Amino acid sequence: MNISSNASITEPDIIVNIINSVRSNDTGIVILSFSQPVDTSDATNISNYQFDSDVTVTSATINGDNTQVTLTLTLLSNVASHQLTLGEIHTVATTKNASLGVVLDTLPPEAIINDDDTSISYEAYSGWSNDDNREYCYNNDAHETTGNNSWATMNFIGTGISYYSEINKDQGNAEVFIDDVSIGVFSTYSDDHENSRIICSALNLEFGVHAFKLVKVDGTWVRLDALKIYNDGEIEVASYTNGPGKTFILKFNQSLDKVSAENISNYVIDNNGTVVSAMLSGANNDMVTLTVDNVSKNIVYKIIINQLSNQIQTKTSTVITTVSLLTDDELCDLVQKTTFKMFWDYANPISGMAYKFLPAGSNTPGVTVTTGSNGFGIMSMLVASERGFISKNDALNKITTIVNFLTNNAIRYKGAWAHWMNGDTGATIPFSQDQTGGDIVETSYMIMGLLCARQYFSEQALTDKINTLWQEVEWDYFTFGTGALYWNIDANLNPVGTMTVTGWNEAMITYILAISSPTHAISPDLWISGWSQGSYNNKNQTYYNVTVPVGPSYTGSLFFGQYTFQGFDPRNLLDSKNNVDYLMQNQAQAQVHNQHGIINPNGFTGYGDNCWGLTASDGPSDGSDGYSAFSPTNDNGTIAPTGALSAMPWLPEKSIKAMRHYYDDLGLNIWTDKCGFIDSFNLSRNWYDSGSLALDQAPIINMIENYRSQLLWKLFMSCPEVQSGLALIGFTQK
Repeated sequence: MNISSNASITEPDIIVNIINSVRSNDTGIVILSFSQPVDTSDATNISNYQFDSDVTVTSATINGDNTQVTLTLTLLSNVASHQLTLGEIHTVATTKNASLGVVLDTLPPEAIINDDDTSISYEAYSGWSNDDNREYCYNNDAHETTGNNSWATMNFIGTGISYYSEINKDQGNAEVFIDDVSIGVFSTYSDDHENSRIICSALNLEFGVHAFKLVKVDGTWVRLDALKIYNDGEIEVASYTNGPGKTFILKFNQSLDKVSAENISNYVIDNNGTVVSAMLSGANNDMVTLTVDNVSKNIVYKIIINQLSNQIQTKTSTVITTVSLLTDDELCDLVQKTTFKMFWDYANPISGMAYKFLPAGSNTPGVTVTTGSNGFGIMSMLVASERGFISKNDALNKITTIVNFLTNNAIRYKGAWAHWMNGDTGATIPFSQDQTGGDIVETSYMIMGLLCARQYFSEQALTDKINTLWQEVEWDYFTFGTGALYWNIDANLNPVGTMTVTGWNEAMITYILAISSPTHAISPDLWISGWSQGSYNNKNQTYYNVTVPVGPSYTGSLFFGQYTFQGFDPRNLLDSKNNVDYLMQNQAQAQVHNQHGIINPNGFTGYGDNCWGLTASDGPSDGSDGYSAFSPTNDNGTIAPTGALSAMPWLPEKSIKAMRHYYDDLGLNIWTDKCGFIDSFNLSRNWYDSGSLALDQAPIINMIENYRSQLLWKLFMSCPEVQSGLALIGFTQK
């Protein structure tokens, strides 16, 4: 506890200040500073120091140069503000009379004294034993006794005390004394064998020092889990946090009465806000979760709480606090930070890589990790480092772990990794019956992330390892002498079917890196003969009054304009070979998807200007796993938050509007504190995914950051090899 001055006295000849103060329970110290030496007899005469009430000066001592006086106090109440009046204290120049305001912080309204606190005395350990293995007791331990008349005592300062215990097999009776007066004999038996409960309380005591004594009377045993000390201080909101679904979690300075805390008629919000529900929670019943409505961002709301009582109902207060919804910037921070947990808190401890799918509940994620999503995950670690979610050194260590695993454990096929691998061993997990080897597109996502990390850290050991992995990818092998890259090779290094990497889709980065490779580059001619085929021939089509430079009908799935562009910055660049501006391409695609949500041609529930964006994600099971590359032409009502959120650099206003709707309105239906938004939901079918996909979560973090700071764009585009490759392709400045 602290004691501080709220005033000082200044005169031409002398200045008196309170320079330090300390409070400890019912005692305190105040140190006065004088600008001139003062008379020792006057300064040490305690009658020269008079407080207004409930404070007694017990001693006054002076320092060696007679300029500081230390007052020792006895505090007789839990009142905060006091006035200190100084009598005649002489200096060489004058006689000094002064009045100083002194503020004493009050004792806390509640304080838990656990059973092993040294302030509790036990009648020898032959009578009482400490049980450290109690699973359900307060703070997971307890003292217990089987000896009749064995006792435990403690002196406390306050206005009340409660005795907490629970018994799990048998029972005993205990007599409780306050100031040597019995307040009764109490049974310690409880039907609830998993939680401590209040056995008895002594309330409404006068503030001061009191003695508590617990004596076993009879029975098998009694147990002491904890004591709670009370002071009837005002009930106050200590802090609040925002929660999903327009909720405010209010943290109070003491335990609350459930009835008064959950009575919504006790809450009044200004500016026409309304309280929908109030739920008391917290280990000490000191948190209230308010669900509200008719509130908007960028407005500060005042909440008045009437008739709010503490848990023991000895104090009722009117509490006033102010709250506001998260700003857009704060919500971006929260979404990025919480989503990042998938790649940090819940990553595989051996490889350091995130699991393919993370259940929202307690189910285990298995062992499968995805190469591409962990390339994106590495990029998210750079974002987290810049945002201060983790330290730069921790990010370096984790990425080094991943790089070592990719080098020493993960199986590679001509330098390329498989789509899926075992996060414990690095062994390939086949993506399909035929796809048993390397995946050049997934590999390109990993290399993009590694190159960003190389540029971010500029740490030689890591740079050397990343350069080795980058240079060992045999991009040219994947052409098999044709004019295009093959997507996959099998375990025997043969091409899988006839599936070549052809645009327009998510794989543009694959050709950029293959042409940029310092060791195994493909010919720049493949940009046209391989990549710029397929839906590249579908140019300048109009959908929902939006003209789209290239791509499939109604622009395809949104991830086409997101995976490559976590690193590749399309601003101010023109693909001169195809005459395509990829910034315009991605903006147009986002606009088409937003309009599809507004027009909602299929009449799905929930679609609108704030709920849009169709992309590859989980979906309701229909005999398969439900995963699909959803798009305006493949739409069953499934929305993945990553769709709109990862389009933030292209359509920020609409993307942020969707983010606010997902968090503020849909709330806990689709948000978890484990790793942010679930992968997808379908309101028409009342279906919500059971967890999150790493491949969808990482772009949320990374594309929000490219909107906010362009961090990853700057890093990737700073790679000299990439700049050389873009020149070979024919990218020019607009």
